[in-house]
Amino acid sequence: MATRSSWSTISVAHRCRLPTYWPNWETTPDNTTTYDVLLTDLAVNALLANIKAIGGDQDLLNRWTYTLDCVGFGTVGAGSTTTNIVCSAIDVSPSIADQLKGKILIFRKGTTTANLRQQGTKITANTTGPALTVETLTTAPVSGDSFVIL
Repeated sequence: MATRSSWSTISVAHRCRLPTYWPNWETTPDNTTTYDVLLTDLAVNALLANIKAIGGDQDLLNRWTYTLDCVGFGTVGAGSTTTNIVCSAIDVSPSIADQLKGKILIFRKGTTTANLRQQGTKITANTTGPALTVETLTTAPVSGDSFVIL
């Protein structure tokens, strides 16, 4: 089984420089620290090989990859309310209205608005803009809040 210490063999570049140390993932990053990490093809292949070695099952690895392909990421734009989320960025740009209807939106635990951290809601409609209509949130999101769509 792969351990955290064995992961340190993966090559990363931080702002186009190779880091001289690995962050202590037990204490950092916190909600105020952002790390830009660039994985090289070699590192990605090593990571995939380690994942495969954990399960020893190519089918399981394929299923995990397909699952990740179903997750969308987005950022809230200005003018959102508790039932309407204006997106400034979204990686699953809908090509037709209601394409995302029925999916679940969950705010990341490090998102800007503390009351929304890890809060989830159902998408009830969407435009191609995209703007998302959701079941009522406890607090209106602000520009910069981040979320995943499952």
